[in-house]
Amino acid sequence: MYKFGKVSYINALPLFALDLPAQFELEEGIPASMNAAAMSGRFDAAVISRWRYVPQVAREYALLPDFCIGGDGEIYSVKLFSKIPLERLDGGKIFITDESGTSTRAFAHICAKKYGFDFFKNRVPDARGADAVFLIGDGALAFLESDESRAYPYQYDLGEMWKSFAPVPMIYAVIVVRRGMFAELSRVLSDYFDSSLSAFRADPEKYFPRAKSLFKKSAGREISDALLSRYYGALKYKFPADTFARTIRYVDENADL
Repeated sequence: MYKFGKVSYINALPLFALDLPAQFELEEGIPASMNAAAMSGRFDAAVISRWRYVPQVAREYALLPDFCIGGDGEIYSVKLFSKIPLERLDGGKIFITDESGTSTRAFAHICAKKYGFDFFKNRVPDARGADAVFLIGDGALAFLESDESRAYPYQYDLGEMWKSFAPVPMIYAVIVVRRGMFAELSRVLSDYFDSSLSAFRADPEKYFPRAKSLFKKSAGREISDALLSRYYGALKYKFPADTFARTIRYVDENADL
C-alpha cells in the first residue's frame, strides 16, 4: 500500500471526488500537519502547501506537474479580517492561524513588499482583543458567513491581493510524489485526478452534501449553497503546463523559501 496525505479542507474535494485507487491508503489533516509529515518523509504522495515545498522536501519529493489547489483572483478561504485598514495595521495585534503553510507566508510577503511591515511582528495567540484575524480554509469560510465577522469592517482576500501584486496565478497547494516512486505513481495519480475533476465538473452540486458534511465536521458550522458555488467556481485545480511552471518558478525566485 502507498501512503497518501490529503488536506482535510473542502477545497480538496474536487481532486478526490472519486475514490482513490485501491493501492493507496489515505491520511487526512490540516495543511500544517501534512507539511510536517512530508518533511519527515512519512508519505509516498501528498498534498502539501506550495510555500512549504522547500529544498529539504524537494530532495525527497518531486512535484506532480500541473495539478494543484490554486486560483486566479478572489478565493474566499484565505482572508484577513481587520478592524483597521491594512495600510495602518503596522503595530496592530494580529491573530494568525497556525494551520497554514502557504497563505500566511504569501500574505506576509505582500505586506513586506507592498506595505512595508512585518506581518508576524505583533502576532498574538488569541483572536479575542486582536485588531485583525487571519484565517484560512474551512475556518475562514465559516467566519465569513458568521455574525462575528461584522466586527471586522475591513476584509482582505489573499487571492485578490496576489492577483494585483504578482504576474502569475496563486498556487496554494501542490501534489508531491516520492522521487523513488515517481515513475510508477505519476501516471496513476494524474489519470485519477483528471477523472475526479471531470466527475466533479460534470455536476458540482451532486457533491455539495458531501462538502457540507465535511465542512460541518471541520468547521463545526453549516455552509450555504451560494458560498459553495462561488468557492468551487473560484478554485483552480489544473493549470496549463507553462502556467504551472511559471508560477512555481516565480515563487522559487521571489519568496525566499
